[in-house]
Amino acid sequence: MPVSGRLRAAAAGATAATVWALEEPFDQRLLGCDYSDVALLGKAVTRGPGWRAAGLAIHALNGALFGLAFHHARRRLEVDSRKLAVGMALAEHVSLFPLSYFVDRYHPARGEPGIPPLLRNPRAFAQATWRHALFGAVLGWLAQDGEGVGSRRGQQSTARKGAPMSAEENKAIARRVNDEVWSGGRLEVIDELIADDFVATVVGAPEQIQGRQGFREFVVMYRTAFPDLRISVDEQVAEGETVVTRWTGTGTHEGELMGIAATGKQVTTAGINVDRVAGGQLHGGWGLFDQLGLLQQIGAVPMPTRV
Repeated sequence: MPVSGRLRAAAAGATAATVWALEEPFDQRLLGCDYSDVALLGKAVTRGPGWRAAGLAIHALNGALFGLAFHHARRRLEVDSRKLAVGMALAEHVSLFPLSYFVDRYHPARGEPGIPPLLRNPRAFAQATWRHALFGAVLGWLAQDGEGVGSRRGQQSTARKGAPMSAEENKAIARRVNDEVWSGGRLEVIDELIADDFVATVVGAPEQIQGRQGFREFVVMYRTAFPDLRISVDEQVAEGETVVTRWTGTGTHEGELMGIAATGKQVTTAGINVDRVAGGQLHGGWGLFDQLGLLQQIGAVPMPTRV
């Protein structure tokens, strides 16, 4: 197996693990359980202020190792990359979750924030199931055209545009889409920043967003509903052509949204985008945001009641 293939597989796994870690606050809020894998790993190493950095590093390393295992399996099995990645991640979850018995009994920080009792906790099990499925979906998406991060398709695109751009330059492109298009409403910039072959998946959406026109229609739908929409970047990491952005959006519901009449209510939502940037343009991506929380804030879905 070429060294470059192993490195790409490890980078894809580490990126997917980073998405998992950034997503944790969303499922904690949704499921009402503060279980955190970053806390579990980091506080096993240190109880000091560096536990979060330690937890993120160990989590990314675990993801890289899983990416290598996935790469080996994919070379031997005639299975769709996305299905294989999700299946392997869920299999790992089901096989390892019983080991939470030892976490409940022996973890040095058990009972502290982020490390509640796990083994008989259905909410923690649901969180772990979701996180493994998310990890597998991101890993499978990064590897879907057979090369992991820095795929053959991406390399060809970059070659057409010129020399590869740096990770910081790719992050700047993703930020411009947030700042100028989503927040600024400058639809004319789409032709500059979005590639002809753009294809993106938004979790929960009925279909993929395809091409510049599809992206333009998606932006217009939300900016019509929230004319004062503002997207702020909370955290951003990049590896090669892959840019992961954690963001927060705010706005006022002043227009129709998917058949829901304007309510005038202020909303705040948060999400994560995993974008592929090449030659100064977004060529595709994968996105997740708190759609349930958004619908609850505008009154389309009732707020949960605490038992």
